[in-house]
Amino acid sequence: MHIFSRVGVALVVLVVVAANLLRFYQLERVPYGAQVDEMSAMVSVECLVTEGTDAWLRPFPLFATEDSGPKPPTYIYPAAAWVKFFGPSIGSFRAFMATMFLLVLAGLFLLGCSLYGRSYGLWVVLAASISPWTWNFSRIIYESPVALVYLVWGIAFLFLARKRWLFFLSGIFLSGAMYSYPPLRLQIILSLIPLLALRRIRGGLSFGQGVVLLGGGVIASLPLALKIANGQLMSRFWELSIFSKDYLESFGIPFGPLAVLVEFVRNFAVHFRPDYLFWSGDQNLIHATGRFGLLSWIDFLGLGSLLLLAGSGYIFRRPVGSFLSREDLYFSVTLLFCWGLAVVPAALTHEGLPHSLRSIGGAPFAVLLTGFGLFKAARMFPFVWLSGGFLSALFFLALFRTYFYDYPQKSQGWFNIMVFEQARASRIKDEWLPFLAMYRHRDVTIQYFLMREQGLSCRKARELWQGLIPLWQSFEGISRTKIPVDFPETER
Repeated sequence: MHIFSRVGVALVVLVVVAANLLRFYQLERVPYGAQVDEMSAMVSVECLVTEGTDAWLRPFPLFATEDSGPKPPTYIYPAAAWVKFFGPSIGSFRAFMATMFLLVLAGLFLLGCSLYGRSYGLWVVLAASISPWTWNFSRIIYESPVALVYLVWGIAFLFLARKRWLFFLSGIFLSGAMYSYPPLRLQIILSLIPLLALRRIRGGLSFGQGVVLLGGGVIASLPLALKIANGQLMSRFWELSIFSKDYLESFGIPFGPLAVLVEFVRNFAVHFRPDYLFWSGDQNLIHATGRFGLLSWIDFLGLGSLLLLAGSGYIFRRPVGSFLSREDLYFSVTLLFCWGLAVVPAALTHEGLPHSLRSIGGAPFAVLLTGFGLFKAARMFPFVWLSGGFLSALFFLALFRTYFYDYPQKSQGWFNIMVFEQARASRIKDEWLPFLAMYRHRDVTIQYFLMREQGLSCRKARELWQGLIPLWQSFEGISRTKIPVDFPETER
């Protein structure tokens, strides 16, 4: 191996190790506080651990139903096992999410090695380790990013499979991704044909193997399909969907197929806007730091290299295979196409666009594409290892500085810091009723603080909250700002 390659490989490995160790750094304090959806997830899991129920005291649910949306079994049960051993602190929950992301990296490395060898696997892991797209999601307590574990391993088993049981397992894991996050249900259905076609070209795929994979997915998905058919999991989609007649007509747009199509194309396009991809990223500071785009500097190098290699054959009139073979081109186009398909569910909604979480199923395909460009370039030019290692190190230093020094102050308003301070003040003063009244419309928030600050069990917190509902009903029609900060002694 060339000296540039040896030094570059060592630097790449160092960046990967450092980035993933620091993924566990200051989990309790960065970000500081907890967002409402994080509280909901923690309450669901803690209730499952202590009571064997969800927060509404339903025993061992398939989906834990909360105000912020159903919590899937693919999240709550693994998280419950984690909390049983490591406790229910914010830091523990976030360490669980960081560990889940390490499983994503392991799956990506295994997939990369099975496709083009260990060098490709290492480039892919490097791109994923420092990706701004997934960095924040690996450190917040959302159930949605866990879907990446199931998606990546489902695809990895698809390309690794030689025995039929591995195809069956691939189907089960892809079904797990569909349970974990609603946008991946549509994405996986759309992506299955191009992925199966790629598998057929690269490793062969018989009709029977395809049937086994689909059988595993269908069997595992039957309970999910029944809940969707009953309408139990669709309320959030209809609330945000561009198929909403009220949404389009609120802009003076007559509802119809053409209007929906135009809205879809517009929404799809904003997810590939240059400022979103390269400079500013998602403006939701829970999802991103607001400093970087969706892609890192190493993504620029990898995608740029792939574009140059693909175009060079035509520019210099070299025969196909001099830079990229037909199989390489097909592989690259399939990855790009699957990335685009991951954006389709986000484009069918109208809130918070462009939305990096609803399109997060595209992140594995983006890093696979980046890694492929770097892998092919490094085979032709050994210095790519060294330049890639230095560039990734510089980018991660910039990401580290932004995330751990600038982001905590910038994101304070997104993680309910004031609510935490009010809850702690209520505990110190032993005056909870004003706090409960102020947040009486946010019962998951209240239940979280009753369990965490007051030390109540899940059942006791829920029963206390239910007992206070008649009191809250007497406040109907009163503005929150007019609620007294204290109550007469008889009401305490």
